[in-house]
Amino acid sequence: VDFTATSGKYNPGEVESIYNDNEQVPPQRKIQYLLMMAKDCIPGFDVKTTHPYPIFLGRKGWRSILLVTKSVLSQEIRRRKPEARLNIKNKRVEEIEKLLSLWPVSDQKDIDFITAKEMEYRNTLLRKLHDERTERKRKSPQTKLDRLRFILCFHDKKIREAFILSQNTATSEELGGQNSETREPSFYDLIAKKFNDEDFLPKTEALPGLHEDFAKSTLVPKSNYFLTKNNAKEMVDSMKQKVSEIIGRYEQSGNGSNLYDTDTEDDIYEGHPQWGRYNQQRAMRKNGDDRSSFLKNAGSDLLYWWHILDAYDLLHVTTTTTDLSTEHVANYCTSPSTTTQRKKVKLDSNAVDDSESRREPETTIGEADENIQDEDNLDESNNERRETFAYANMTMDIVCSLGELNKTAETYVYGSMIMDIEKLRKEKFVLIKEIVKDKDTMPREYREIMEGRIKEINDSIARMESKM
Repeated sequence: VDFTATSGKYNPGEVESIYNDNEQVPPQRKIQYLLMMAKDCIPGFDVKTTHPYPIFLGRKGWRSILLVTKSVLSQEIRRRKPEARLNIKNKRVEEIEKLLSLWPVSDQKDIDFITAKEMEYRNTLLRKLHDERTERKRKSPQTKLDRLRFILCFHDKKIREAFILSQNTATSEELGGQNSETREPSFYDLIAKKFNDEDFLPKTEALPGLHEDFAKSTLVPKSNYFLTKNNAKEMVDSMKQKVSEIIGRYEQSGNGSNLYDTDTEDDIYEGHPQWGRYNQQRAMRKNGDDRSSFLKNAGSDLLYWWHILDAYDLLHVTTTTTDLSTEHVANYCTSPSTTTQRKKVKLDSNAVDDSESRREPETTIGEADENIQDEDNLDESNNERRETFAYANMTMDIVCSLGELNKTAETYVYGSMIMDIEKLRKEKFVLIKEIVKDKDTMPREYREIMEGRIKEINDSIARMESKM
């Protein structure tokens, strides 16, 4: 920056003064004029070859903005060399540019201004390109390769762990702290970040028996599709349903690789530990891997989802859900009809007094496990009724206590805290029930994740109760 010694005011160079004078350089010619000067001052610069200008030169209307005209060139030559005689009528622009280069800009103040201004223009165009790419990604349609890239993210152990929790704790997004700055990244945070990382270059396995589309290993790089948390949730919900439908047809067919060896084998139903599991040895004794036969008109990417979920023992997590909806809870807080009594709870047939029925479910895995061991002499249906009965009364207490809250500010805060605690207890109850139910078949990694979540819930409840 040049300041005069006497006045302290900024003293622009000659080129800057001309550039700022709209009579000498009209607004519609300023970029053109500046880029002409840049070719003279910046080594190697050429609007036709220097990124990103060539991209815009290929677009409609941009050539008249970026490319210098004969009249602008001749005007600058006359400024630099007033005595020069020019006949530009029969000359090409390139020839006139060579004449201009005979009298280059030499004032450092002019060179600094031209260099800085050209960089400003260049950065503006680069930002424009970036914004356009972002917008294309946002609007880009989802393809089969995008869905394959999504499920290939499951090779990451942290993502699998987060997925297990996201599918087994249906109310976790509703619990306190989800909008906190200190909360742990959710499954949808983690998978969106990995999916959108252009350095993540996963490959599919070569699985010619699964489908011809997977005869060879295929690289699945990042496409224009941009994954958001909402998109991720929609994809999981959609693919879960579609995979479940295919597995349902597969298990019901009686002709797949799951064909029973004997008539004495148990039926495989949704929620069964072996539901949807691919038995390769059995398949080889039958007709080979025939899972693709149950696709109907669906895409082959569903088979690869099935393959990955099966490989990491996630089918049971993915296709089985626990109903924790408000409607489900409310059903237990009203007097059930005769039909409902027969189907769900049969309250009158349970020999449990009122104080016992309102006791909270056991809060540790060990205690829950011991209770089940002590009740081995009871049939399975009685165990199920006892669990359902306890859960029904617990949820009845939740809704009824919330219904009695006063509308004062103090009571509202207190009631809100009670509701959060009860949500956490409900989530913990579901986790404990899941662990005890599948204790013999549940993978150790899966059990550790769920036990870790139970510990977090206990800590959260303790903190909330200490404030009440």
